[in-house]
Amino acid sequence: MTEKLLEEVFQKARGEGAPDTALGLATHINAALEGKCQQPTTADSIRGYYRKLENKEPFNISKTAKDHLAIYLGFKDYKDYLEDTKTTVVSTKKYQIALLLLIIVVAFFAYNATQKKCMIWDEGHFVKIHCEEANAKPIDQGLLNNFKKIEAECTEDFFFNKDNSAKVWYYKRGDKDLELFNSPGIHPVNGKTLHEITAYMINAHICQTLQ
Repeated sequence: MTEKLLEEVFQKARGEGAPDTALGLATHINAALEGKCQQPTTADSIRGYYRKLENKEPFNISKTAKDHLAIYLGFKDYKDYLEDTKTTVVSTKKYQIALLLLIIVVAFFAYNATQKKCMIWDEGHFVKIHCEEANAKPIDQGLLNNFKKIEAECTEDFFFNKDNSAKVWYYKRGDKDLELFNSPGIHPVNGKTLHEITAYMINAHICQTLQ
């Protein structure tokens, strides 16, 4: 944190027009502290801090010097500087988190916008497609998940529930040519209403063995 304090001090001095040398910066900062501090940190001490910072050498700064440098930056003392820095760090983290959440939300909506939101009948069941494709229709989740064409199995429990209610619906294309579906509704291609299977239709057109 001490290095950060010094970097901000020297950067401010440069911004105020101080010569960009160790002596020039130190003299400027010392002069700025006159009248703000009793016995302000000397220019020689500040110049020494600058050189050690530039050369990446280890150094120590007295509490008084830290207070003076913090006062130069506009704070009451070094403690006040630390508290403000912590607040800034917390605010920055909150901003970064908020920005990350915003990016995630935008990415989600961008991803969602590219998803297939329509469907089409394809080889016995509905599949998702992009709405710009030919013959696309809005997704009906019930049809997409549950409606499909089926092949007959010549057993009674294939066609009827235990209470004799139908489990199969059909569309008749021609004699002995039935399309079978597992749910009521309309034919997915021509829009004709599907019919509930009956024992007569089974025996006449599908499974004579059930007669």
